[in-house]
Order: sequence, then structure tokens, then C-alpha cells
Amino acid sequence: FSFSSTFFSKGSEGLTIHQFQASMIALSITSLMGIYRLPPNSPFSRRVYFWTCAVSVVQSALLLSSNLIAGEFGLFNAFDAPWNYILNGAGVLTQLTLLAGLDDAISGPDGGRKGLPTESGIGMAVFNYIMYIFNIVFFQVSLAPFYGNENMWASTSLSYLVENNLIIFPCTAPVTMGLITSLGALLATLKFEKKVDSTTAPLAVFAILALTEFDNIVQASSLFWIRGPSVEP
Repeated sequence: FSFSSTFFSKGSEGLTIHQFQASMIALSITSLMGIYRLPPNSPFSRRVYFWTCAVSVVQSALLLSSNLIAGEFGLFNAFDAPWNYILNGAGVLTQLTLLAGLDDAISGPDGGRKGLPTESGIGMAVFNYIMYIFNIVFFQVSLAPFYGNENMWASTSLSYLVENNLIIFPCTAPVTMGLITSLGALLATLKFEKKVDSTTAPLAVFAILALTEFDNIVQASSLFWIRGPSVEP
């Protein structure tokens, strides 16, 4: 096994995916380091929000670096130990922090919610965690090594993507999740430091969601028109 030969794969598609992987790994490191910059007296709502952002980015980076998402361009085999346990553990940790944050958004004190990008109301606080709703899909993918095997995965999901030159299509989902969560954490920091006001932060959140989801819709539409609807005779 040669890391250099794996990372610098031939073809522009492989290079693009490896650029995604390198960016997400770097983003994971900065996200985890950002947690230690939180003041010791930070309210629980602020701490759990940053933890949710950090573990979501780490989970996205792990999936993107594995052959579950990147296929032959993966940096490791998700069906081999210890990566299968690491992926599953990251998925479980992400779901637990997400549930803890959602619970606090619903039943926590109003004062603690003011550090979130979308202000202090219960509805808007809950909306913060709606951005992570697709994490459940990532969690399901991370479980693949436990309910299937590598040959089954390669002959179904990956074979379809490779045959239709669409391997880069699923790679954009973890990148999008990493972008949304990282920018959300940045907005929370800027708002806490009073560098953005209570109107700008929510507008920025909606703009980020609109831009990223628009891109996903465009990609899904392109896939539909290329392949056409699946109709059984």
C-alpha cells in the first residue's frame, strides 16, 4: 500500500475527490480545535452546538475518505477493522450530540439560545438542528459494513456510480454538510463576539442553506435527466 499512489490518483475526477478529502480533513482538525476556544462558562446550548458542528464535520470527513463514498478513490477500506468501528462510532456520537442539542433547543433556558446563529426563540433554535437532518443518512451509510459486505456494496451502489461516471456525485454531500456546519459555527462565533447582529446571522444561515440545497437540487435534476425515471415494464 502506498499513500502517495492512492492520494494522487490518475484523472481529474480522482484529483477532485482527493481535494475534497484533504479539505474535509483540515476542516475536521480546525473544528475540533475550535471547541477548546469556548469560554469555560459557556452555556450548555452553546457547547453542544459546537460539539454537534465538530462531530458532524469529522463524520463527513471519515465517510468521504472511505470507499463507501469515494469508491476506488477512498483512502481506507471501511469494511476492515478498525475503520468499520470508527465510522460507526462517529455516526453514533453525531446522533447523540444532535439529540442533546435538539432537546436543549426545545426545553433549555432561553438565555442559552442567544449564542446560536438563529437567535433565541424555540422555533428558530430547533431550526439550527434541522440543518443536520441529513446526518441520519450518513449514519445509515456508516452502518453498511455491519449489514453487508464489500462485494455486495461494490456490486450495487458503487457499480452504478462507476458505470455512469457519477462517483463524484455522492462525494458532494459530505462536503456540503461540512460547509454548512462549519459556517454555522463561524456565525455563532461572530454573533457571540457581536461582529454580526441578530438580523444578519439568521439571514446568512438561510442564504447558506438556499445555496447548498440549490446545488443539490441541480445535481439531482441532472442525474434524473441523464438517466431518466426508472420505470418497470
